[in-house]
Amino acid sequence: MPRKPADPLAIVKKRQLPGVVVLDLALNVLAVNGQAAQRVMPDWMGQHGEVIANPLRGDVVRLARRVIEESLADPHVTDWAAVHLDGDSVYGLKAEFISPPGSMGADRLVLVHVDTVSLKREIDFDGVRRRWGVSRREQDVLRLLYYGKSNREIAELLFISEYTVKDHIKAIMAKMSAGNRAEIVYKLTTTA
Repeated sequence: MPRKPADPLAIVKKRQLPGVVVLDLALNVLAVNGQAAQRVMPDWMGQHGEVIANPLRGDVVRLARRVIEESLADPHVTDWAAVHLDGDSVYGLKAEFISPPGSMGADRLVLVHVDTVSLKREIDFDGVRRRWGVSRREQDVLRLLYYGKSNREIAELLFISEYTVKDHIKAIMAKMSAGNRAEIVYKLTTTA
């Protein structure tokens, strides 16, 4: 008797850690498990009663959009990762394609994992410098990158050009064997 294919939506609804969100290719949310619902779905009330959209939800949707767009440009792209910094929390986000049972891949969905990587903590950047062999200037860039600063903000704060910031980040990525900024932050929060 052939095995019935697993239903990814049923699995998602039962899964507790990490948080997961399933979106269709039009970026409509189809399923959210309890962990993701607590982190991604609630909006906040501002001081004057206005509703403030949850920025983590915006990052989930942007990441899903990015993996869809990148896969159209390059069919070999199957996933994409990012980091969301929110106050004292660091979230790791990873989007990947899944297919409903019996769809043969035609009706792909996007599954976004939402992991709490850590509560942002003070990093021993001198230890980081020694461990990965980054220069003192790269250490300055790394510290600002960790705190969520953009290339432009880093350049302004360190009085260097954005091109120099990009060069420092490329060197840091090579030294830390990281593929992108998100992976740098992830490595800092899990190994430093």
